[in-house]
Amino acid sequence: MTVQKTKRILVVELNAAEKHFLDKYVAEGKLPVFKKLLQAGKVVKTRVGARIEQLTPWTIWPSIYTGIKPDKHGIIGFGQAFDALRGNYIWDVLNAKGITTGVFGNRISALVPQNPLSLFYVPGVFSAAQSCFPESLSFIQKFFVFIKKNNIHRSVGLAIQLFFQLVMGAIKGVPFSIIKAILLQMRLELVKGMAYQKDRAILRAKCQMDIFKTLYNQYKPQFSTIHLENIASAQHLYWRAAEPDGFSDELGDLDSFYFENIEMRKSHEILFKDMILDNFRLVDGFLGQLLPLLDEQTVLVIITGLGQKKRDPVHQIHKPEIRFYNLKHLLNRIDVLNCEILTQANPYITLNFRDTADASLGAFKLSNLNVLGEYPLFKLEQREHQLFLEENLSPTMWALGADVWVENKSNEMIFPLFNYVKISQLRDQYTADYSSEGWVLFYGNTTAFSGNMDEITSPFDVMEIYPLLLSYFNDKIQGLDQ
Repeated sequence: MTVQKTKRILVVELNAAEKHFLDKYVAEGKLPVFKKLLQAGKVVKTRVGARIEQLTPWTIWPSIYTGIKPDKHGIIGFGQAFDALRGNYIWDVLNAKGITTGVFGNRISALVPQNPLSLFYVPGVFSAAQSCFPESLSFIQKFFVFIKKNNIHRSVGLAIQLFFQLVMGAIKGVPFSIIKAILLQMRLELVKGMAYQKDRAILRAKCQMDIFKTLYNQYKPQFSTIHLENIASAQHLYWRAAEPDGFSDELGDLDSFYFENIEMRKSHEILFKDMILDNFRLVDGFLGQLLPLLDEQTVLVIITGLGQKKRDPVHQIHKPEIRFYNLKHLLNRIDVLNCEILTQANPYITLNFRDTADASLGAFKLSNLNVLGEYPLFKLEQREHQLFLEENLSPTMWALGADVWVENKSNEMIFPLFNYVKISQLRDQYTADYSSEGWVLFYGNTTAFSGNMDEITSPFDVMEIYPLLLSYFNDKIQGLDQ
């Protein structure tokens, strides 16, 4: 009697991993696993066919997860209400058809109903609502939030707390192997990396990879996905460091804020010349660890959603690596009340108000804040009871250093900008922006997908990824309403 093996899809989401670097490092022989996947699999360039005002992962990943166009789902920032998408996520559809799923680090904060077929569900670090992840796995969520916020004491404290909870048997329904995977990450290298910003994204990704592998081995879902941000983060900040010949050999306005001359800047950036490569290598090693877990009925799918394009900080882009702090105090100063401030994800700040009227009043008051009395402090966008704020700092302000001031035009109150803004201590600024051109790679037995995979040509619209993934389980979902 022949036993039919279970079909599985394992999705690795490499947010905005730029194919320019992938091809470059593969050609240099530095990514052996990627080389194998490219040779034996099928890689297709993707594009965002829909016309949208602002190209961000917050907009594109919900479309990949649901097959709903960006102008229809309306998601523009983290923490946004996801009512329009409820029940349409690929894992919800598969669960409804009896297919098990495991989701780790997805780019939204959607609530997953209690479902025995959802074997694990841990959304990304920006998920604000406690209801977005199962109570039994909430400690994983807290762990990554503390790392994201560079909170060494809370991270180490959580590890100690987990250990004693484990000893006392207070954590129910969570395999020891999962807890062990977290505790092992609280090594000296993690604490060391928390102190040095350049290591933090890599170490956080290591934690995510280790825990995902443990979850995947424990539960073996038929559909699973992990979302990784580390490559995109490195590209944003270190493209100029990786390829300095492609950028202006001069100081920009923000460069002058940090460096006395071009030689000082170059000496600083040479320390980061391999950051993008190091992040690709980390993922290459992770994929090498996943391959032995795949059988002939499992397909590995790597999706980037978006790509990136270099932007010269001297002339083309002004996006310093900043964070707002004392934000509640700032809002109180201008009488913006009755709102919840969600976890910041540069460049977005999300404010949740009680109702649309309060949000509109808040938007009006915030619009009166001007840097140097001329430049709006924020770009504002309102969606019903929510406001999404993006910093709008002018390049001309950096020459004033700490003397930059903000005016509240409604009452002419003036206060220093740097009472509320922190600039990265490592003198980073963005050197890349998002591009609509990404790529997707299929590796394994792709014959179960609907149609002929060989007929898929570049560029492939990202909106087609959703139905294509569903088609792999076509014998289970034949009655699915389009």
